[in-house]
Amino acid sequence: MTQRPVRYGLIVTRSHLEAWESRCMDHLQAQGGVELALVIEAPELDPSPPASLLWRLVRQCLYRPRSGRWCSLAEAVPGVPRIPLAGALSSLRTNPVDFLLHCGNGVIPAELASAPPYGTWAFRHQAWDSPNGPPGLWSVFRGEVITPAFLHRCDTGEILREGALPTLFHSPSRNADQVCQESVTWPAVICRAIQEERRPHPIRSQKLPSTPFLTPTNGQALLLLLRTAGRWLRNTLETLFLDAQWNIGVVDQPIHRFLEPDFKPAVRWLPDPPRGRFAADCFVWEREGRLFLFFEDLDYRSYKGRIWGVELKGAHPLGAPVTVLDPPTHLSYPYLIDHQGVLYMVPESAETREVALYRAVELPGRWERAGVLLRDVPAVDSSLIEYEGRWWLFATLATETGDPNVNLCLWHAPALHGPWEPHPGNPVKTDIRSARPAGPPFVWQGKLYRPAQDCSRTYGGRVVLLRIDRLTPTEFQEEPVRWLDPPSEGPYSEGVHTLCGVGGMTVLDGKRTVFDLHACRHALRRKFGRIWNKLSRLTGRSGAPVTGPSPQP
Repeated sequence: MTQRPVRYGLIVTRSHLEAWESRCMDHLQAQGGVELALVIEAPELDPSPPASLLWRLVRQCLYRPRSGRWCSLAEAVPGVPRIPLAGALSSLRTNPVDFLLHCGNGVIPAELASAPPYGTWAFRHQAWDSPNGPPGLWSVFRGEVITPAFLHRCDTGEILREGALPTLFHSPSRNADQVCQESVTWPAVICRAIQEERRPHPIRSQKLPSTPFLTPTNGQALLLLLRTAGRWLRNTLETLFLDAQWNIGVVDQPIHRFLEPDFKPAVRWLPDPPRGRFAADCFVWEREGRLFLFFEDLDYRSYKGRIWGVELKGAHPLGAPVTVLDPPTHLSYPYLIDHQGVLYMVPESAETREVALYRAVELPGRWERAGVLLRDVPAVDSSLIEYEGRWWLFATLATETGDPNVNLCLWHAPALHGPWEPHPGNPVKTDIRSARPAGPPFVWQGKLYRPAQDCSRTYGGRVVLLRIDRLTPTEFQEEPVRWLDPPSEGPYSEGVHTLCGVGGMTVLDGKRTVFDLHACRHALRRKFGRIWNKLSRLTGRSGAPVTGPSPQP
């Protein structure tokens, strides 16, 4: 496909760029055919008041996000024309650009903001009703479970991209890093649409408030320190001494009943897993009156998941579960596909960076490898469906630095075996509340619905059912219909993160928090392993880290 060139300009209100802003420009440059044409220097637009003494001390000693490290403007944009604000409009007439990207603080004059055909874009890493300030800081201070991010047009108020990240209360620095990291690719994604002559569709129009850039006062900085210390201690103790135990339940109702606002499922739980293990990520398949259940079994001693299978009668296993897949690496989420009379399985194998396909030979325990759908992709909880003549694959990504519960990506193909193509809008959604898949999509009354995890308060906290309104090789849009809290009655009432229906029944998994000695030992090894790695980097010594994998069910 022929792509037209895109030219853009920067508006900067300081003599430097922050590291995340430089990475944003790197993504634009890597897009190909995107050129930085000019830089408008406008320090007079920045109305930021002087920082308080205690906040300056906190910033020097404790609040040091990697995303906020400085890079001088001369180093970041060498050889690019730099123009004062007073001459910006005349320069844009002789050196036109498609859009301006605002780096810094302050309100852009309306005439300048609307001069390029695609307007002026700016980031905001705070909630709508929060003061503007350092990325993600006020979400931590105010105790908000979500840290939002927006890329918006300053001239029209259109929201071009938005995201919702889990607030990391125990580390304001890491919270800043994650919210900046997850949004730096957004301008490049929109540029791709412009290059392909696809008008970027705004999510909605909502004028952002013109709030001043504020940093904490002395009292607020002290309160932030105390709150962060307390939350860090609580997070450390919970990580070391508590862990999740999952089990599987059966509901004798079809999955579409969960769309009803007042539906309260009666769950029959399978026998509790043995101590030191859990059972989660449940999928069922029925043929000729026989019902088979496949799920992840995780042993806390190794902290490695494997796939088990068992035949069911109601909520009772017919015999002991058998091992289905048990490679050296972690497996989970045994997604089932019944295609042309053949049963396939796509387990999650993000650790090996591939999406592999297995074919059933003899149920429940004999399977053979049937191919690889995606290579060099650390896909998490891949969920596939054939819809309107095309195959679709939904998954989040397990990157080294990102949260595997946040970014939803799409692939599509003319057939199950491919070839698979990534969606040009990837990630099509950045939202801790509804990105990661939670079971098979399903069609009810002509509408396509997708179960997803809501991990905003805790991993696997609840499931949200989303109606997919637009699904094409270039577009994607979905809306939440109902949030499903874990069953309040019964032993597993602290979370739910998988929902799978077949015929007139549905299976789900539930979570409870327990103290487990094996999980505690594993958490201690990981904790001291991270400390060892940090000390090794500081001292320049090498040595084997005392750490291990930390898969999620």
